[in-house]
Amino acid sequence: MGSGKWNASEPKCKEMCSDPSNATNARVIGNKFYQAKEVEFACSDDDILIPESSRKLTCENGKWNGSLPSCKALCPILSQIRNGVINGSGRAHGSSIQFTCNEGYQLTGAASARCNDGQWSETVPHCLAFCNKISKIENGQITGVRFLEGDEISFLCNQNYVLVGEKVLGCTNTGRWNASEPKCKEKCSDPSKGTNARVIGNKFYHGKEVEFICTEDDTLIPESSRKLACENGKWNGSLPSCKASCPLLSQIRNGVINGSDRTHGSFIQFTCNGGYQLTLASSARCNDGRWSATDPRCLAICNKISSIENGQVTEDGFLEGDELSFLCNQNYVLVGEKVLRCTNTGRWNASVPKCKVICRKVLSIENGQVSGDGTLEEDTISFTCDQNYVLVGEKHLRCMGSGKWNASEPKCKEKCSDPSKGTNARVIGNEFYHGQEVEFVCSDDNILIPDSSRKLTCENGNWNGSFPLCKALCPILSKIRNGVINGADRTHGSLIQFTCNGAYKRVGASSAICNDGRWSERFPRCLAICNQISSIEDGQVIGSGFLEGDEISFLCNQNHVLVGEKFLRCTNIGRWNASEPKCKGNN
Repeated sequence: MGSGKWNASEPKCKEMCSDPSNATNARVIGNKFYQAKEVEFACSDDDILIPESSRKLTCENGKWNGSLPSCKALCPILSQIRNGVINGSGRAHGSSIQFTCNEGYQLTGAASARCNDGQWSETVPHCLAFCNKISKIENGQITGVRFLEGDEISFLCNQNYVLVGEKVLGCTNTGRWNASEPKCKEKCSDPSKGTNARVIGNKFYHGKEVEFICTEDDTLIPESSRKLACENGKWNGSLPSCKASCPLLSQIRNGVINGSDRTHGSFIQFTCNGGYQLTLASSARCNDGRWSATDPRCLAICNKISSIENGQVTEDGFLEGDELSFLCNQNYVLVGEKVLRCTNTGRWNASVPKCKVICRKVLSIENGQVSGDGTLEEDTISFTCDQNYVLVGEKHLRCMGSGKWNASEPKCKEKCSDPSKGTNARVIGNEFYHGQEVEFVCSDDNILIPDSSRKLTCENGNWNGSFPLCKALCPILSKIRNGVINGADRTHGSLIQFTCNGAYKRVGASSAICNDGRWSERFPRCLAICNQISSIEDGQVIGSGFLEGDEISFLCNQNHVLVGEKFLRCTNIGRWNASEPKCKGNN
């Protein structure tokens, strides 16, 4: 060039790159393999390019600027595992999946698989149910050590033991053995060595049954053990025995034998006819051919005599053939037989004797008279009272075998005063003797005070309570303005209370009591309440009232003048009749 420089940089000779199709199964897009030329690699729809970063390569100084990619095939879709789960859905080359089993199942085979160019690295595993482990059987042996679905274990018993249940158990797909665990049961002893009964059956293994029988006159005891089964080396009940029947018994005089069963263990009972008592045993039991009792007796019963008034009874019998003796206390004499005997008719051979005594002599009664002077047992005396007295107690007394009269001595009691002279109540009843009752009543508008004295009884010249009085009702009250009367009872002694509505204040009594037709207090008033005014700026407030009707006045300091009303009055609506005045200075 005229500038002394070449019109371009010096060229360079660059080496060509190799044909990439010779080293990959991918389809190559582009056929120029010179310096800086680019080719692209592609796969069919079901394959993926590995690595994806080499999808496009450029020729740089005779070498491709990355490793040549290849096409890798997808792996096939796997069917689900029975009782398990396949975790992962990728099927591309290099992706992994995991196999897990549901709870109660165990994985057999690979726990995971990897996709490698269209093929999984592992076959699909199985999820097998697992059964509870059975490692031993009492008095026997177990063959087999696996406990998964499809596995089997076998059982064998030791000598003198027999297997009860299945000999072989298989683990099912539900995680349970196909039958319950068997057991090795022991043989039973020869039962004929422990009983006098005849034994039918000669196999004494577990589960085998024998039967016991007796001759016609004997009874198998207990009947529940007639058939016994061998259970794990023991008979399932006590060994029975044959027991003989008991002989017939003759009848009892004046009694009955209840029960006809004569077999071993049976009971008979002895009862006597009415009026007779059983001596010795009341029942008998048959024990292998013998009665436990054989000689009861029914004896006539006499009425029991355990005591005599004012004396003693020796002996205490009351059955046929028994005898009683009687003895009186000091100062008493026996009247009747000294000894009584109970006969076969159920009666004593004579009447019960008595010990008689003298009662205290009653000579007189205050304010009355005594008729009769007897003092012996069963003697009677009588009593009468003087005029204006009444007899309290028994009119007749009888001397008892105890040496005492049958009741306390009566008394002559005085009459009571006329109750109408001590009360304003009406008296019902006009007999004022001892023991008589009167009643007090009032008119409809009055009440009786105290009500407990409504009925009184004359007792030995005095009434048994204070005389009551009739008390009038109080008048019905009118309502209180701006207040309430609490209570509606107007009877004597009742209480009412006064309360004011909100924003009103009570002036007067808070309650009143009814006293024989008059209220104890005058009615209060409920007055409206105004706001309290206690001061005024530059002046004084004269008066402190703030209730309905109250007045206050105002006075200003020197050099100040009152602007507004000089007097304010609290109205019945709870407001002052005018606004508060003010004290203004003279300027």
